[in-house]
Amino acid sequence: MPEIKTVLCATIDPWSEPMGGHVTLSKQLIQAFGPRLAVASVCSEALPEGRWLSRDFNGQEIQFFSFGRFQLPKGPKPLIPVRLQIYWKAKRHMSRLYESGVRNLLLESPELLFAASSFQWDSVCYNFAGVTNPVTYSRYRMARIFGPLFEDRMIAAFHRIRPEVLIAAADGDAISKMQERTQGRLKQFPIYSFPTRVDTRKYYPENKTESRDRVGLPQNATVLLSLGRLSWKNGWALPLDAVRLLSRSIPNLKMVFVGDGEDRGQIEAKASLLGIRDNILITGFLPYDQVRAYINAADVCLVASHWEGWSAAMIEEVACGRPIVSTSVSGATSLIRQGSNGYILPTRDPACYAEAIVKALHLPSVADVSLPIAEQYAVTNLARDLGALWRPLAPVS
Repeated sequence: MPEIKTVLCATIDPWSEPMGGHVTLSKQLIQAFGPRLAVASVCSEALPEGRWLSRDFNGQEIQFFSFGRFQLPKGPKPLIPVRLQIYWKAKRHMSRLYESGVRNLLLESPELLFAASSFQWDSVCYNFAGVTNPVTYSRYRMARIFGPLFEDRMIAAFHRIRPEVLIAAADGDAISKMQERTQGRLKQFPIYSFPTRVDTRKYYPENKTESRDRVGLPQNATVLLSLGRLSWKNGWALPLDAVRLLSRSIPNLKMVFVGDGEDRGQIEAKASLLGIRDNILITGFLPYDQVRAYINAADVCLVASHWEGWSAAMIEEVACGRPIVSTSVSGATSLIRQGSNGYILPTRDPACYAEAIVKALHLPSVADVSLPIAEQYAVTNLARDLGALWRPLAPVS
């Protein structure tokens, strides 16, 4: 086995299929750096725990260290939060990972930070998937009162592990707000805005008619699309309320949720209550080629999140050249040119959201605006950009 120096500590198995920013970034990092970057994470397969083995990733042999088998729950939220389950698994095996000679870590979540912070690594890069406090906005309502305590503990872990670099999938304004919220206690560590990337070989414009045929959507429908995990954080109630308003004036209106998650039943129940259940389609998790087909089949893509880091779904929709109506989340102003390839709404008013959807239906030449934007965030630039910030992954001369 080759010497392992730099490891991506991933929250979810990068070989698994669920959508979301964590898995997307992990896959992109492995694609960008190949065997230079080993991986340690929970595993969706029954592989041996606590030791190194090789796994094939698109034809490349990647060294992998399993923290234990774990499957993301698809139904209602589990009794024990996923974050805690992953922390316990990582904590149990972190000493063995350290003893194997690893000295450089790329961490991507608080639970992995906590598990790793008791050890003296040579260099650590931490990636904020978003700069809001995840406990303050937890789906476990009782847990939210512990938000300030959680953030204090997280900052203490940073001071123990002393990261060389902090990167954040967030824009500069969101990072500044985090620094204010934490009263400057992270200012000694450099924090760089590091946007979510898109693989433009997987997400690109396709003919809308052909895409609808592929996924079975009617050609005469007006199709709205929401992409991502079905979680309250993603604000699914807002597009449902907008669809109820639009259904009065737009015939054959279809709202497609591409994804799955713990709130699926609540979405279906609310759609029935609003009298729009027949307008709603929930696809479940899909492979990327079908996700691309659904995006290209849509007339308008909707982002309704209460907050985001830097939305993976939004950049994929931009790469497909589709118009977007979004709430004012981090990254939106970098990806959306107001009135050219979409609209950003400062409020969560359903009537305003519905009005913006109608305007977005008539935007001309959206792809001409969106595709150059997507190229700025292409995954082909990932190795160069991260290597410029973090020494262990700097270009090899």
